[in-house]
Amino acid sequence: MAFDPVVSGYNEQMATMFRERRTEMKTTFVRWCLAGAVALTLSGCASYYKVTDPGSGRAYYTDNIHNKGNGVIRFKDENTKQEITLAGSEVMEITKDQFKANIHPK
Repeated sequence: MAFDPVVSGYNEQMATMFRERRTEMKTTFVRWCLAGAVALTLSGCASYYKVTDPGSGRAYYTDNIHNKGNGVIRFKDENTKQEITLAGSEVMEITKDQFKANIHPK
């Protein structure tokens, strides 16, 4: 078979394109792995809170608090699954074990 420069050039282009695409795929894979590692790390860094209403003395437990300003906070009570808004409440960060022990206590 004779050497055909057109076919040879085409094959080189395809080989170069394949190598570039393979490099892009490796880069994408590495990025997804890093994103997954960051997500796993952050999921282990959850915060838990005990929110006490000083007027009634009732305690609420949540893992997310939204500060609305002027001493007003909004959160989801993990026992009732209701959104609660309180002004002038006491917020204390607690451990995961304390949080779990106080939601749906037996």
